[in-house]
Amino acid sequence: MKRIQGILNGTSNFILTKMRNEGSSFKEALLDAQQKGFAEADPSDDVTGMDAFRKLMILSSLAFGQQPDWDEVPVIGIDHLQAPDLIDASKEDYRYRHVADIRLNENGKMQGTVGPALIGVNHPFFNIDGVDNAVIVETEYLGSLTLIGPGAGMYPSGSAMIADLLHIIRQHEAVLIPN
Repeated sequence: MKRIQGILNGTSNFILTKMRNEGSSFKEALLDAQQKGFAEADPSDDVTGMDAFRKLMILSSLAFGQQPDWDEVPVIGIDHLQAPDLIDASKEDYRYRHVADIRLNENGKMQGTVGPALIGVNHPFFNIDGVDNAVIVETEYLGSLTLIGPGAGMYPSGSAMIADLLHIIRQHEAVLIPN
């Protein structure tokens, strides 16, 4: 494993898509996300990047067995972006995505970032719109693998919570019940 990049927050992705496609302000897009059940009543963790940051730290632990120093990972949200910026970028064949990125640097130290990034047409994240999430895993032998799926709303969140709960139960069963 060399690197993981991800659109890890469906709410942020929905807001950016709505701002770009409809010219909605950040506040209008956020209100629509809340009305559709894609955003919490308090969406702070989503729009400031903290939700994506936490998910990135979990991915780092799972993939690399370690995390970077949390204080050294810059986290920038989407709440400062404006619709004209997104529309102008789109006219130039770029799109803003809220990207979480983790990798081992040349010294073997973990480096991470979370924040808006301009993505070109050849990047796998270019067409990831709406509430979808995506993860690119760069491997040594298989190259890059991209996984895409829904990342916001009642059913994706509920199924993720159930899957996590079952995983925890199975881990505890393995510890408590010898083979």
